[in-house]
Amino acid sequence: MDERQNSTFPPVPPVNNPSTPVIVPEPGWFSYSGRYTRAQFWGKWLGCIFLLVIVSSIMGVIIGVDLAEVLVTGRGLKSAISQLYVVTIIEIIVYTLLLLPLLVKRLHDIGVSTPGAIGVWVLMQGLGVAELCTTIELLEDMSNAQSLAAMIKVEDSMGRLELIYKIIRGTLGLVMIVVMCLDSQKGTNLYGPSSKYPDAR
Repeated sequence: MDERQNSTFPPVPPVNNPSTPVIVPEPGWFSYSGRYTRAQFWGKWLGCIFLLVIVSSIMGVIIGVDLAEVLVTGRGLKSAISQLYVVTIIEIIVYTLLLLPLLVKRLHDIGVSTPGAIGVWVLMQGLGVAELCTTIELLEDMSNAQSLAAMIKVEDSMGRLELIYKIIRGTLGLVMIVVMCLDSQKGTNLYGPSSKYPDAR
């Protein structure tokens, strides 16, 4: 009988063959560890944003109708404001659960720390909350206005406020887009190996 057939040892691969690459499993969606390349980040981010914008738009139309009725009739302002606060809190929670892990892992990929990524997120959400609070204050002023001229004045203030926040958010958004499009750090950094440049040193 052939001696090689009786051997219980696995065959030894030739020395000159390249070794099998190690495949690093991708962290779970809600995990804050690991790294995302540009392709991984933008694919997940844009898919989430598309769905969330549709839901937010539907909710915005419903609340907008309620607010319009409040301003016309002058009744139920407190209820409408409560709805705005509740919807905003729910949106912040949902956006944070779905999108913050993606942002953290993309920034990990270019070497930004977790506290830095969370700080950027808090700034972005804080701008939205500040705009909401100021808008609600102006809505109360509009509801309490005693004349059409006073209502128009408040409406002009709301328009200027919206423009200011659009400029701030737009500037921050452009900066973030540029940062999110930076290439991955090569090799392994503090947050794990690079899936794009696994062999880099």
